[in-house]
Amino acid sequence: MDIHRMGGEMLTTLKKYTGIWLTFAKYELLNQFSTKMSMIFFFIGKIIRFSSFFVILLLLKNNTKSIAGYTIDEALIFYLTFNYIDVVAQMFLRGVYMLSGKVRSGEFDFFLIRPISPLFRSLAGSPDFNDVLLFIPLTIFSAWYIAVALPHLTLQHVMLYLLLLANGLLISLAFHIFVLCVGIVSTE
Repeated sequence: MDIHRMGGEMLTTLKKYTGIWLTFAKYELLNQFSTKMSMIFFFIGKIIRFSSFFVILLLLKNNTKSIAGYTIDEALIFYLTFNYIDVVAQMFLRGVYMLSGKVRSGEFDFFLIRPISPLFRSLAGSPDFNDVLLFIPLTIFSAWYIAVALPHLTLQHVMLYLLLLANGLLISLAFHIFVLCVGIVSTE
């Protein structure tokens, strides 16, 4: 009985925090639409960064056979995976970079008296929708490229890749929590 009750409580908590995150996301989207030019320039900068490095890798693909013992296809898949983890982390955890200012201004004190986790509020309170625009084509292109570059993938390979991808996302989450800690400890 206790396991069923605990599972029900976890599901209730998950629903609660999903609703809270959707509210944060709605307000952040409205905020980003109020500054359209900065949103456009930020998105263009992300596209230029991604495209320029990808062009460099494609040029390497045509001129070399391997990089540090890896084939060019493996290096491209590594780059796409790294970008995927980065985009997902930035999409959901953008609020981390604003915490120091909120601690200095005293706004963080209001996070502490709310009935939601201050860690959740600090991590996920400001999702970035510019990354959503990059996330969709990156996901489609990455899946296509992996399927074309590695045609002999088995279900076991795909499951291992997804497990390692989830591990990368957890490492990214841990790094962002560390950044929050540094932001609080280093604030004078």
